[in-house]
Amino acid sequence: MKFKINNSHWKIEELDTRELSRRFQGNEDEFLYGFCSYTENKIYINSMLVHDRKKHTLIHELTHCWTFENGWGFSDDVSREDLCNIVASINSFINEIVNKYFK
Repeated sequence: MKFKINNSHWKIEELDTRELSRRFQGNEDEFLYGFCSYTENKIYINSMLVHDRKKHTLIHELTHCWTFENGWGFSDDVSREDLCNIVASINSFINEIVNKYFK
């Protein structure tokens, strides 16, 4: 599925456990639920997850996408007020994408 955020085009793609690990050079003993690739503008979700875990993982990866596209970067210095602003801003974006994906 494709979606757009801040004039950037993104895609959600499902891969099996082996392909996720191979593509992202993960340890075979490490289980990857999903991955947000900022260089490809893609969110990868493990296709072998049960529905509820897959949905939670997509929400998690969309949060990475939203924070990246809105300039939050990788700083550990996020205040409680910043976090509340993020959650308030991100809710409708995430719900819209998740509902479309699982339609």
